[in-house]
Amino acid sequence: LIPSDYGEQVHRVAARFAILEAALLLGEVVTGWDAQTCRDAIQHSYNAWLREFGTGNKEHQQIIEQTEAFLNAYGLSRFAPFPYSPADLPIKDLAGYRQRGEHDESPMIFYTFPATFEKEIACGFNAKQFAEVLKKAGMLTPPNSGRGYQRKSPRIQGRQINVYVLNYQPGDYNSSEE
Repeated sequence: LIPSDYGEQVHRVAARFAILEAALLLGEVVTGWDAQTCRDAIQHSYNAWLREFGTGNKEHQQIIEQTEAFLNAYGLSRFAPFPYSPADLPIKDLAGYRQRGEHDESPMIFYTFPATFEKEIACGFNAKQFAEVLKKAGMLTPPNSGRGYQRKSPRIQGRQINVYVLNYQPGDYNSSEE
């Protein structure tokens, strides 16, 4: 049995190892292994996986790292400074707007367009689950209503749009789950 405080990823992996064990038991004629040898082999492999990946949720760490990588790579080149001035250079593949925090120690705020967040930043993940992980890590500011993950942006050229509000200061969000 897997302890309940282990991450859900560990539980999913354990279920897959159980399927492998069943396959080994069914393939006894081919492998020549008895039931105990099959169980020992699967247990050894599962323990090796746990040593390598830990009991936390590596997916959460990967989500934070993927977001940090995107903001490090494109934070200055694809996010226009806010307040925005049309005199600023045109930005190719605009991803949103960026605003300095109130203090030097404050994180940079990125008002990120939904399409950019869902198709590029959260690429390879369910966008809602991705946003929830960032919210729990303090990297995403949820709406005041508490429902959903998008907020209204500050007024940009006279209008407000729905955006994901990402807060980022390099080095602040390293996941401690190992």
